[in-house]
Amino acid sequence: MKRIIKLIVNAGVDETLDILQRAELRTLNRISLYVLFIAVAMTFCMTYFVQNHAWFILTVSFVELLLLASVLALNSVQRFAFAKQVFIFNTSFIILLLVGYYGISSNYHYIAPISFLCLLYLFREGSRSDFYTILVNLTMCLGGVLFVYLTDFSIVQLNPEELRVSRLGAYISATMVTISIGSILFVNSRHRFEITRKHLQHLSGRSKMLTSISEKLDEGLFKASSSNGLEIVNDSFVKIFGYRSQEEMVKVNPVLIYDDLQQRDDILDTINKVGSVHNLLVKYRKKNGTLFYGRLSCNKILETGQDKIVGIVTDVTHEQEQNDRIQQSERRLKEAQRIAKLGDFRLFDNHNKAPFWSEEALRIHGFETNEKTPGLQIIAAQLEHMSYDDFRNQCEHSKKTQKAVEFGDWYTDTKGIKKYLKYKIRFVDHVEGQNKNHWIGTVQDISESKKMEDEMEGNTRFFQHILNQAPLEVALLDSDFKYTFLSEQAVTNKDIR
Repeated sequence: MKRIIKLIVNAGVDETLDILQRAELRTLNRISLYVLFIAVAMTFCMTYFVQNHAWFILTVSFVELLLLASVLALNSVQRFAFAKQVFIFNTSFIILLLVGYYGISSNYHYIAPISFLCLLYLFREGSRSDFYTILVNLTMCLGGVLFVYLTDFSIVQLNPEELRVSRLGAYISATMVTISIGSILFVNSRHRFEITRKHLQHLSGRSKMLTSISEKLDEGLFKASSSNGLEIVNDSFVKIFGYRSQEEMVKVNPVLIYDDLQQRDDILDTINKVGSVHNLLVKYRKKNGTLFYGRLSCNKILETGQDKIVGIVTDVTHEQEQNDRIQQSERRLKEAQRIAKLGDFRLFDNHNKAPFWSEEALRIHGFETNEKTPGLQIIAAQLEHMSYDDFRNQCEHSKKTQKAVEFGDWYTDTKGIKKYLKYKIRFVDHVEGQNKNHWIGTVQDISESKKMEDEMEGNTRFFQHILNQAPLEVALLDSDFKYTFLSEQAVTNKDIR
């Protein structure tokens, strides 16, 4: 029997409902079940003592059983709002039925205030529509009772004996309803109190666990609001900003911990619009005025009707300084490449994959850095003597010999400027995390030196021609006393010379 009652009481209750909804639903089912038992018991008693009106009592009991069964059935299929309306309507309908049949002298109208007070208490945490439903049914019930009182209306006239039995039945009904509903609400309150206690214990355990974790974190955790500023911080947050205690930290105006107030305003605007910021680099100020870099991630939450900001700050000063040094080195490298007119590039074994050209390499070939990356075919087409196949053959030679190859050629860039470019390429197959079949190389604009070299070669040939024509035997030696030039007059035999 207990198992059946438990199943009826828990009809429609599942984990998708919150704790208050589950408690309200169980209470409603329990009241419906107990009132159903009371109705059955009162039916047997009243039909025994007031046999002349047995048909009416049976009719009322049948309607009551039907309505209460409907409430339980609706709850079981989770039609909670409709079940509430049927339950509230049932109260006013049965009271009006009894008062209209027996008359005002039967005292059944005294059940109305007790029942509606219980309904107000039962649905005190419900929606506004629940309150309006109770108010409408209470008004309807009071209006009906007032009509019966003013007109002295009744369907039947009770004799003195029947009147005493009727009043006793009304008294017993009101008493049983009061005791039953009071007991149910008391049991439900104890149940809710126990659930709340366990929930608080669970939250307390989680709070202790989170507090323990936050104390061991190197990152600074905080909660803040627009009205109160910092509210909660952990020890790491205090340590990062150079303060002595959490109490001292929460008293600090948040404006003072930012180096750039405009950045702070931008962060707050982003949080208000988007609801969060993630991994944002912020320049903060410590208590002693020292500046440092921090990564900020935070979210906006709603707590007790007020917007709060919870987040985490990580000190990344060391990493940021390293990044700054790396970026500075990259800038210096680019500047050195620009001065030396030296660029780097990567070519891939997959011909469909676009090569990589550094900014200076693109600039040397006459392309802008914001243009689409040119393919090797486009570059090779601008060379004077070499073709694309020749360029690729040089790459394959480097791959076979595992040595760097150097070659040069005149190149006409996209602006029509003619340059002499020197390429140096080497095959690489051991770089971790990169495509193994690729080449790395450099390209350098040596137009000026090439022109000077060509000019020197021309001058050398000119002076050699003059010395060959002069009636002199001329021999030139280097520092190792090796011949570098012999005139035709000195050695006439061409093969020997």
